[in-house]
Amino acid sequence: MIRKDIEKIILEHKSWLESNGKEGSRADFSNTDLRQGMLTRLQLREAKLIRANLQKADASDTNFQKANLQEANLEYSNLQNSDLSNSNLQKANLYKANLRNSILKNADLRNANLSEADLSNSSLEKILIYNTNFDGTVLDGAHINQELLNQFPNTVLSKYSLAFFQFDDSTLSQPSTTILRSIEFPPQYLQAGISVLNYFGTVLRKKYPDQKAKVKIEQDGLKVTMTVETIKGDTEVIEHALNEYGLVLTGEMSPEEYTTDRALIMDLKHELRMASVRIEAQKDIIDFQKVTLREFESLLNVAIKKPTSLSITSNSLKDTLQKDNVIHNIPIIYGGLNELLEQSPEGSEEYEEILNLQKSLDRIEKSSSPEEVAKSSAMSKLERFLENVEKKESAAGKVIKTTKDGIDIARKLAGHYNTVAQWCGLPQVPVPFVTKQ
Repeated sequence: MIRKDIEKIILEHKSWLESNGKEGSRADFSNTDLRQGMLTRLQLREAKLIRANLQKADASDTNFQKANLQEANLEYSNLQNSDLSNSNLQKANLYKANLRNSILKNADLRNANLSEADLSNSSLEKILIYNTNFDGTVLDGAHINQELLNQFPNTVLSKYSLAFFQFDDSTLSQPSTTILRSIEFPPQYLQAGISVLNYFGTVLRKKYPDQKAKVKIEQDGLKVTMTVETIKGDTEVIEHALNEYGLVLTGEMSPEEYTTDRALIMDLKHELRMASVRIEAQKDIIDFQKVTLREFESLLNVAIKKPTSLSITSNSLKDTLQKDNVIHNIPIIYGGLNELLEQSPEGSEEYEEILNLQKSLDRIEKSSSPEEVAKSSAMSKLERFLENVEKKESAAGKVIKTTKDGIDIARKLAGHYNTVAQWCGLPQVPVPFVTKQ
């Protein structure tokens, strides 16, 4: 597309934005060849760029808020300082793209390719990721939230030393004081330690919403430091909150005793599970064969202890390891089904079957009993769905056939199903569906 045509579309788009759609027209660059184009400092908020080719394009400092870039080719593109918040980047190809200092808050990056992209110092709070390729992605100094931390693949967690900001309260103008907790973790406990200390920011915000505080986790090699900046006079409250949090982590206080907030209770239990999972994941990554919870206990004593003495009970973490297959595979299965659901006609046979299957999965997501899971309708329905994938006239066959990368989604669903099935003693689906997780 020639520059003159691009400028005309941009002007029409500007009128469309300024008039709330009453004048001009919304920019639509879908399926347009914009390779090596100069698109710097443009206003492309809410523009359509579905499957647009922006390979090697310079779109630095451009506003892409709420833009639809689904399946766009952004290989080697320059998106430095761009605003992509709330944009749709599903299945977009961002291989080796420059996204330094960009804003991607609430962006949808499911099934996107971010391999070898540079996201240094970018804002990634609340982005959506599922089957997102982070191979070789540069994330130094990126800002993320706790939920995203829990979703990152282990390859990212084992590699990066990030400063994780739970919240940034710029209203802290009154005199403040700082509470520090610092500890050097052995490699096998590093990610679990970061997560446990980092989650205190979420607890503080939910349990003490009136406290104006700023929580930051920083990592220097194996040394992790938690800094809590709070208004003077509130230090005692924060110290008390930290001590109570430690008691919950060590099993001396149950989440139900700690708070009546049901959502926070569930989150706390999930954080204990995640600590266990990260220890196991790190053990596999560094081939460390004698990782013990007891060692992790003493380390957390040093990190959190003030003046209360803490000691992690082995049951509080060991029990959660038995539940890991359900806790972490069911949500992934749910997400894969949701991807199929989004591409199914609403009200169709396949749409209703997937929706029904998701409702059944909801009932077992938090189950800790293999017998309960084995007897659930969710597992039998999921098994039947996967076995019907090759039957073209079945609901499963239809949705897989009409969904891009449908067979790959089915294979991944089968792999996660088999993990859960093995845990609860059910037969696995045929080998052709299975891919390595």
